[in-house]
Amino acid sequence: MTDIRRSEVPPVLATLADQLVAADPHTAHNLIAGFQGSAFDLAGTLKARADHLLRVDVQGSLRCAAVLELLANSSDDRRIAALAALVAANAHSIGLGDYHTALSLYDHGVALYQQLGLAIESAQAQIGRIWTLACLGRHEEALAAGASSAAILRAHAQWKPLATLTMNLSAIHGRLGHDAETLALLDSALAICDDLGPDGDSLRPLVEQNRAIVLRNLGDFAQAESASQRAYDLLSSAGQPVEAARALRNLAAIALLLGRYNEALRLLDRARERFEHDGRAYDALVVAIEISECLLRLRRFSDVLTTRDRVRERFTTQAQGYELAQVCLQAAAALAGLQRYAEALDELNTARELFAAAGTTALVGACELERATILIALGDRTNAYITAESSMVLFREHGLPLGETRAGITAALAADDPELARALANEALAAANLLGVPELAYQCRLLLGRIARAAGDQRAARDQLDQAVELIERLRGSLMVEFRPGYVEDKQGAYDELIALCLAAGDAAGALAYAERAPFAGTGRSAGATGAFAGSAPLRRRSRTGGRP
Repeated sequence: MTDIRRSEVPPVLATLADQLVAADPHTAHNLIAGFQGSAFDLAGTLKARADHLLRVDVQGSLRCAAVLELLANSSDDRRIAALAALVAANAHSIGLGDYHTALSLYDHGVALYQQLGLAIESAQAQIGRIWTLACLGRHEEALAAGASSAAILRAHAQWKPLATLTMNLSAIHGRLGHDAETLALLDSALAICDDLGPDGDSLRPLVEQNRAIVLRNLGDFAQAESASQRAYDLLSSAGQPVEAARALRNLAAIALLLGRYNEALRLLDRARERFEHDGRAYDALVVAIEISECLLRLRRFSDVLTTRDRVRERFTTQAQGYELAQVCLQAAAALAGLQRYAEALDELNTARELFAAAGTTALVGACELERATILIALGDRTNAYITAESSMVLFREHGLPLGETRAGITAALAADDPELARALANEALAAANLLGVPELAYQCRLLLGRIARAAGDQRAARDQLDQAVELIERLRGSLMVEFRPGYVEDKQGAYDELIALCLAAGDAAGALAYAERAPFAGTGRSAGATGAFAGSAPLRRRSRTGGRP
């Protein structure tokens, strides 16, 4: 029943379904009372209509649920009552993010099917239910329900529902950081789509979206971007703007990791507009968290805290620990950026507890990595190194190269032994270059330059620091003007050190060139450069006259 195509529906049923969805309750009741055909067939048509509206008009999907409830009461058919509950549950879960209401509706639908002895329908009803359970942090229960339902669907050759269930199971494993299991399940879902032929076409872009997320986590950004773009194109062509907006979120996440901040913000704004247009407040709030992540990279710390204050109540009220933990983790990083370390640690402890309760081990590692960064700022390098190293091992065990690289950089920053720090930084640099993440490569080059300078190797120091500023200038140049000052606020030091190296080597021209390239050149905000030039009268004269050595 759930796979009825509009072209296969008798015209009289299709017309009546459209009239019922558009009608007020009184008119709908009269239309149902005058209908002489099969109520169950009409219910199937309404269910198919609701499935379509779920992706484009969530309120329309809820109207379908209300009509199905009227039809169930009129016909006294508990199968239709179960359909009404499931349609409403899908709208509340997938459309509105109201998971508590959705779960109650799913449970009601499943109970009705079980009372009727309809095992296949009961198993199909678990498809949306298991994702709702996962969103409420009940992962083990979700996985157990999914496994038993998959066995029933497989035994009865219900291939398309099985593919959808497999995709949802993969998403739960992905949420838990089990990327190898996630990818295997998605490959299985794609294989089912291939076997289904044209019948699998509607599901394929959704599977591609989920594959893109896993590929991104595994550091395969090129394949992830291709998969997201394919999903976006297919969903847009199919007239599913809301699902296409989810693909935009994936594309934005990849652009963010690769330092394309303008593009990421632009894509996220488009996604948010689509969600808000369809009244999907929950999805819009999730996008707000993703925008906040981008603003965090741009050092817009106050904006990040404003977002925290705006969204925290919703996620706390709905007991959505995973999303709340993300908000707390971002807030911790923002507070640390503002040097409010005690508050940052409080937020971090909350985030860690929430991620641990949800079973998201990899994200517990992200919390510990942020803790290590704060410990470095507080001067506790020993514990910072231990914490960063344990995070690095955890990310490696989960096959997450991006997290492992970040942890390696933090461990190098905390290491007391210069040779150990150099080895860790070089290893992280190789990984950053392989991943193609310029922000991480910059951090590695900066650290290697400082290690070399401390060791007295001025040539190596200048080479590394020069490459560091080239990376940062590339990233700065692609930013909107309004974001540039905040982004480079903590990056002036590389220029100051290069200026000092040039002056120590008697290279006044080189020092002047770096001073002119510095982020705050001419603003008086480069204390290091000003101090370095103070003892160089010839350089000062050349700077005033514009002459070159």
